[in-house]
Amino acid sequence: MKRKILLVVSGLLLISSAILIRTEILLKSVKVEVPVTGFTLPKIELVKAVSIGYSELFGDFYWLKAIQYFGDKQNYTSERLRHLYPLVDLITDISPLFEYAYRFGGVTISLLDTNGDLSEKILIKGVKNIGNSWKIPYLLGYIEYYVLHNPMLASVYYDLAGVVAERSDEPDMKWLRSLAEKIRIDVEDTDVMIPVLDKMYQEERDPILKEKYFARFRMALQRRDFKFLGKKIEEFKQQYNRYPETLNELVEKKIIPIVPAEPFGGEYDIKDGKIIIKNK
Repeated sequence: MKRKILLVVSGLLLISSAILIRTEILLKSVKVEVPVTGFTLPKIELVKAVSIGYSELFGDFYWLKAIQYFGDKQNYTSERLRHLYPLVDLITDISPLFEYAYRFGGVTISLLDTNGDLSEKILIKGVKNIGNSWKIPYLLGYIEYYVLHNPMLASVYYDLAGVVAERSDEPDMKWLRSLAEKIRIDVEDTDVMIPVLDKMYQEERDPILKEKYFARFRMALQRRDFKFLGKKIEEFKQQYNRYPETLNELVEKKIIPIVPAEPFGGEYDIKDGKIIIKNK
């Protein structure tokens, strides 16, 4: 009996291997070259045709190729990231319920796609395909607000994320609906996004995404400091009819309690009335 089971298992493994090998040969014969050494994308029509019944397996296969290609930090170049959207689009066409692909793609693409359009496109696709995920509309709200500067649409997606989270019995997620309401009453972006990014950083388990959220969090802190210090410099000028020579003058004149620490390890300074950053 055991021998029969082993023979059946061995046969299934051989069949699976044969399918993968045959498919790989077939895909290689029609690959469309991408102008970066070592990476190619197949035609989606062919992949869909040969992956019938094995969509998750094929999705995992191309995801592993993506990780090999983009996983190393040194590979996060503009030239390579330029091809991340079509790759994520391919993977989510093959395996439309692959939640992490939408999340990773939506965040990582936004680092290069300064217009945010491609990040928005891939995350909207995720919202349509995975209706029970609150994390995808949550990230889409972030892209709409922080990258595309569309606060009202961001509030819609944060609201959606809150509704889905509550239906999923996620603990302590009422803050998402509150965030949507705060955005609707036009709170400044740094006041809204600093706690949002901090929460995204604290709750994310994936180290790559966690690092990206932390970088965005520090950028939001920096922008808040620029606004705050710029306003206080103007107050100083109104009182003393000149710009302060150093930021410490703002402290000496009791206009600010302390000079804030620059979040990336530099040092805030002033030149011709404008805030600059000096490397320590």
